[in-house]
Amino acid sequence: MGEDAIGSSLSLVSPAEDKAHDAIAIALGSKKLFKTVPLDGRLLQEAQERVNLASKIVTVDDVESKTKSSNAWFEEAARETGLEVDEDMLEEGLAGGDLREQQQLRQAQQASRVN
Repeated sequence: MGEDAIGSSLSLVSPAEDKAHDAIAIALGSKKLFKTVPLDGRLLQEAQERVNLASKIVTVDDVESKTKSSNAWFEEAARETGLEVDEDMLEEGLAGGDLREQQQLRQAQQASRVN
């Protein structure tokens, strides 16, 4: 790190964002602007699709993990107080959500199987 650091950076910038990106680079003290390297837009589109799928998987995993954690806490608290837990009181996560949430769950499950 610092002035003597050696390395490369890659910044994916659309033509519409080019001027703003240059201004940020200058504000950060870059002595030279980044070189422009033409890329095949199809590659970027495929990469974006993969990033979107990965994002869906992470989001669903996060929601499901929080649901499991919440249910475990609830069951433990009930056990400590000697109460029985009615299964209807536990959260179902995305599977028990509205149609949009159920669709998110299906898409993430499909994406997980493909990758």
